[in-house]
Amino acid sequence: MRTVSVCVIGMGRAGGLHADIFKSEVPGADLKLVVDQSEKVAREAGERLGVDWAVGQQEAIEREDIQAVVVAVPTSSHVPVVLSALEAGRNVLVEKPLAESLDKGRELAKRADSSESVVQVGYMRRFDGAYRSAKESVEAGRLGKLILYRAIAHDPAPPAGWASDPRSSGGIFYDMLSHDFDMARYIMSSEVVAVNAVGSSILYEDVKSKGDYDVACVQLTFESGAYGYVEGIRRSPYGYDLRTELVGSEATIAVGSMSDNQLTFADSEGVRQSGVKWFMGRFRRAFVEQDRSFIRSILTKTGPEVSVSDGLRAMEIAEACWTSSKELRPISLEALR
Repeated sequence: MRTVSVCVIGMGRAGGLHADIFKSEVPGADLKLVVDQSEKVAREAGERLGVDWAVGQQEAIEREDIQAVVVAVPTSSHVPVVLSALEAGRNVLVEKPLAESLDKGRELAKRADSSESVVQVGYMRRFDGAYRSAKESVEAGRLGKLILYRAIAHDPAPPAGWASDPRSSGGIFYDMLSHDFDMARYIMSSEVVAVNAVGSSILYEDVKSKGDYDVACVQLTFESGAYGYVEGIRRSPYGYDLRTELVGSEATIAVGSMSDNQLTFADSEGVRQSGVKWFMGRFRRAFVEQDRSFIRSILTKTGPEVSVSDGLRAMEIAEACWTSSKELRPISLEALR
C-alpha cells in the first residue's frame, strides 16, 4: 500500500492525540514530523514518538517528504497555516472551527475550493459509532418524519489559555457548540435556515470580562420544517456531558449519557456511575476513524467526509447565534450569505 507522510502542527491536547494516532493506528499513514512553537514541547513529542521534530511551521510544511499536514494550532492561526500548506500542495486536516471569524473562514474556504488538495475539517463526532448508527436509522426512515433535534453540551469547566479568549477561539458558539451545529445538519439531513439564541455569563467573571458566555441556549429552524434545541454550559461538576436526541413521528433515538456506563459501583448506599472526565475519553475512537478517513481520501483521491463547505456552514450558524444573542432577535442564515 502507498503511504502518506504526515506532519502534525501543534502539540497541544488535540495535536498530541492526532500524533499518537497517526503514529500507529492509521493504515497508510507515516508520521514523519511533529511541530510546536515551544522547542521543549516539540522535542519531547518527537522523542516520545520516535519522529523528527521542529519549531518552524513553514519549514516543516515545505519539506519535500511531507504530503499531509494536520493543523492543530490555536484557531486564530488556522487560516495562515492552512493557506501555507495549500500553497505548498499539501493535503490538510484542520481542527474545528475553520477560523475564529466568518470572514476568515470564507477566505480559507475560497482558497481550499480552488485547490486540488484534500482539505478535511475536524468534526470528529461524525465518526463516532453511536452517532453513525443514529444517522443510518434516519436514512433508513426508521424514525419517520423528523420533528426535533435536541443537544446538551456541558463541559467540566471553561477552556484555558488561548481558547478562553473569544477573539482567538470564536467563543462558545464557534469553539464549543459548532460541534453540535455540524451534527445537527449532518444527522437531520437538512440545512439550518434560522437561529434564535440567548447567552450570558453567570458563572465565571473571567468569561464575562472577555466578552464570552458560559451559558447559551439556541433554537434552530431547519429547512425541512423541523426544529432544534442546543444548550451549552461551561460548568459540569460530574464531568463531560454530551447528549443528543432525535425525535421522529415513529421513533426517538438518544445518543450519550450523563454517566460513564463502563464502570458501576454498588453498595448499601446505592448504585452509582461516574461521569466521563473529558471528550478525549468519550471520542478517542472517533478521532481514530476521522484520521483514517482523511488518509483514505488522499489515497483514493476522493472528497473528504467533512468538507470545508461543512465547516463553513457550522461557522455561519455560530455567527448567526452571536448576532441573535446580542440583538435579541431571530436571525436568518440567508442574511449572512
